[in-house]
Amino acid sequence: ALSAIKNYKKFKHLTFETVMLKKDGTEIHVENNTKLLLNKKGIPIGIQGSTSDITERKKVEQELKKHREHLEGLVKERTKELEEKTKNLTRSQQSLTYLVEDVNESRTELDASNKKLEVVNKELEAFSYSVSHDLRAPLRTIDGFSKIILEDYSDVLDNQGKHYLQRVRAGSQKMGKLIDELLNLSRIGRKSIKKKSINLKAVANESYKMLEDDWKNRNINFVVHDCSIINCDKDLIQHVFINLFSNSLKFTKNKTIAEIEFGCKQKNKQTTFFVKDNGVGFDMKYADKLFSPFQRLHRADEFEGSGIGLAIVQRIIYRHGGKIWVESEINKGTTFYFTL
Repeated sequence: ALSAIKNYKKFKHLTFETVMLKKDGTEIHVENNTKLLLNKKGIPIGIQGSTSDITERKKVEQELKKHREHLEGLVKERTKELEEKTKNLTRSQQSLTYLVEDVNESRTELDASNKKLEVVNKELEAFSYSVSHDLRAPLRTIDGFSKIILEDYSDVLDNQGKHYLQRVRAGSQKMGKLIDELLNLSRIGRKSIKKKSINLKAVANESYKMLEDDWKNRNINFVVHDCSIINCDKDLIQHVFINLFSNSLKFTKNKTIAEIEFGCKQKNKQTTFFVKDNGVGFDMKYADKLFSPFQRLHRADEFEGSGIGLAIVQRIIYRHGGKIWVESEINKGTTFYFTL
């Protein structure tokens, strides 16, 4: 106040905060507002002021200060975490970049390997076709001359000689069938695919009818279920049905009533087709051999066949971008599943 009076020409009003003691000794925060009183001549004659209790306001300010400091601490903490995550993200992006580069490099190598494999497969198919085709003529010659000898010289040959010639003919005919199957397998690999919307139920019925000689004198319960229209090559898929139905007819020949069923199942927007029978079945530990050419799970004197049919089926399914697998149990039947 004395300072204000001494400097009254500069002093107009003054506001300040301080701490005061109440009668009971309790501290309170107060705010003082003062101004200088002047007479008509401009000479200070006194000081006018007011004091306000601001204890509650100071408490609020202290709480706000604590919250502000807490928030600042959280901001610093979160900022530090964000900086660490940003560093990790940067490292991850770098790792991803390296990974993409590795994948691209691997894809390039894979494409090159696929091209080489494609060339090798074409050469192998051409070789198989050429060899098989060239073998057919001498086999026909062997079979033909053996037949002539049996017919024209039957009075000269004894029973043992006739037996030997009959075995020669049987062997050459069997060899001829194997060669035809190899040629068929080779053609399937080279044939261009012409896809269109196909009703598989109709194709299944047509295929089964083509095998009439195998089932016309048997008691067979043949069931075909409705399935969704599928985009595929009808001729190739007909090969699939003919081979699978022929397989079922062969391995159910000892059943009083044979059960053969075609249908489909829908799972996860994927249609799976199946051909099921109640035939002799097989041990699943040999399932990996089933689709390999010339691999047989039963003796030839029990069930005839070339061992090529299922290899053809697998190749057709693969060419349609699908897959095929089998489930079987001895004396309880077999089910082939495939997708397209």
